[in-house]
Amino acid sequence: MAERVNVYIADIQYYMDETHFTEGLSHISKERRETIGRLRAHKDKVRSLCCGLLLHYGLHDLGYTGSESWETAYGEKGKPTFPDHPDVCFNLSHSGDYVACAIAKAPVGIDIQNERKTIPGMNRTVCPEDNLEVLYGTEEERHLHILESFSAKEAYLKYTGMGMSLGFSNVHVDREAGTACMADGSDGAFLQRIEVPDRTDYRVYVCFSRLFSVYTKIPHNNLIHEKFSSNE
Repeated sequence: MAERVNVYIADIQYYMDETHFTEGLSHISKERRETIGRLRAHKDKVRSLCCGLLLHYGLHDLGYTGSESWETAYGEKGKPTFPDHPDVCFNLSHSGDYVACAIAKAPVGIDIQNERKTIPGMNRTVCPEDNLEVLYGTEEERHLHILESFSAKEAYLKYTGMGMSLGFSNVHVDREAGTACMADGSDGAFLQRIEVPDRTDYRVYVCFSRLFSVYTKIPHNNLIHEKFSSNE
């Protein structure tokens, strides 16, 4: 794997079809199938399925074969790892009609967010350090700032492995500089925003420890078949 963060983003709509969904289940781990079985809503099941398929699509794209059988372990706060392949770090995210996956040789976090309404008080949770009324003149500008901060901070929290237990108020991001760190300035990391083609209502942030280049690929609908020809 080259010294870069490899990001894959996929639309889940193909697998909303029951036939394609059933086919996909045979191409993921038993553990993920069990997780899907505990979910109630069909769309939640599809998103989980597509996360698993996209991860193995990306690994195959990078030359790792047989990854479907790799054992997955989970950190204290739930961050997944491959204990037998410590040089392969990954992270997954989903929102709305899309799933996202980041793969690198060092810790990485990714978050994808569909545009949504902010709820009262959300700014005090997500970006309490900002005086939004002073920084941004319109409600729409404030709304977008909150959503961007939410996604950027969540990517950092996932990168650290601490997840939401750390809390947004303990994280500082500078989206223009492309950096993130703890509120006290420690544990700095790099941050990059990625566009979803033709979907301005989605935002994706990836967070990583070293100054990697970021490679992005948008697979076609069928993640099962394409993964075996993705390097062509």
